[in-house]
Amino acid sequence: MKKVLNILKECDIRNILFYLTEGLPEKKYEKMLVRYYSLYCMLSELWIPYSMRETIIIGFRQSGRECGNPVYSFFGISTNSSGTRTSPEEPVEWEAFLKGEAEFLVPACVMEVIDGEQMAAEIFLQMEKVCPKDISVKKNEKLFDSFRKYSQCGKNRLSAIAKVMEKAFCYELDRRLVRNEIWEYMENKCIVVKWGDILENWEEPVPERIMEQLKKSNLLVRQSFSRQMASGSNDNVYSKFARLDPENTPDVCRCYSAIKDIRSRYREIGLSDYQYVTEEHMRIIIEHNPSAADLPIIYIRDKFGEKTEFSGSEPELSRLLCMDICMTDEKYKNPDRILALIAFYREYPIRVKRIQQEALLLKFTRILYICGHSFGDHAEE
Repeated sequence: MKKVLNILKECDIRNILFYLTEGLPEKKYEKMLVRYYSLYCMLSELWIPYSMRETIIIGFRQSGRECGNPVYSFFGISTNSSGTRTSPEEPVEWEAFLKGEAEFLVPACVMEVIDGEQMAAEIFLQMEKVCPKDISVKKNEKLFDSFRKYSQCGKNRLSAIAKVMEKAFCYELDRRLVRNEIWEYMENKCIVVKWGDILENWEEPVPERIMEQLKKSNLLVRQSFSRQMASGSNDNVYSKFARLDPENTPDVCRCYSAIKDIRSRYREIGLSDYQYVTEEHMRIIIEHNPSAADLPIIYIRDKFGEKTEFSGSEPELSRLLCMDICMTDEKYKNPDRILALIAFYREYPIRVKRIQQEALLLKFTRILYICGHSFGDHAEE
């Protein structure tokens, strides 16, 4: 993401003023030249607190007509400090930006298809319309003289710039990339865990020789051990794994084997795996499941924002271990819990889906039951 304030501060103000004043009538020229430069000086000193709400600019198109001429507006979505989207797409409120009440951002993929100085000129044009008339006047005659004679005799190009930007936003920009960059930005505001943080300092809670012997035992012995882990007071990775299905206790030996495989493969990851995951912007998302709180929704997201269901996907394990793990719910940040969840989802993908579907069906049934009773009570009245 690129901050709008940085875009404006980093632009060549000489070129921006040239775009904004080129072709203006002589009586209006000097007045607007000074006003745009004064606005630039005001923005150069603007400071926006980090905790303020943010608006991400994702669109630019005609929003009406004024004196027979088309009027264009930027459109964006607002998010709060935690990265949660708080509004649908709507016209950008430049007043909030000028007051320092909101941070404005532009996705990096947008800046790849749109000229930064043309965008800056359009932003200045729209800001000037809502900027107070009594801002402190600033002049720079040396700067003005460097282009005044050229811009006064030229033709106004702002309408053409607006059409070029509208075309880029509406037709040349891959909306999937925009959508994904917004998701990535929001995900990075949540808890992000690296595999190294989980695996490098991890200690086996049960002696390895016991787990190896248990793997060779018959099914009844393993089931008994798993139930003991689920019902005991221990809170290690195996206990968390065993408790994920209270009705049919998972086999902790499968958890042990899965983690052992993960740790072994993590030490052998190659450069090509990291390159692939980085280029595809792939990451693991652990998201709260409102219908089954202990079985979150886990999926993989790529650079186009497309989701691949984790329990049904078969990515190379080495590539999976190159991905960051983004938690949108803080209760999943415990390393043992993350390991237990991932082991369970990989070992029992069909069971995970079944339990989640049953929980969702039960929730819908409860809603229908409550709605039915509420409707019946109103009918009696």
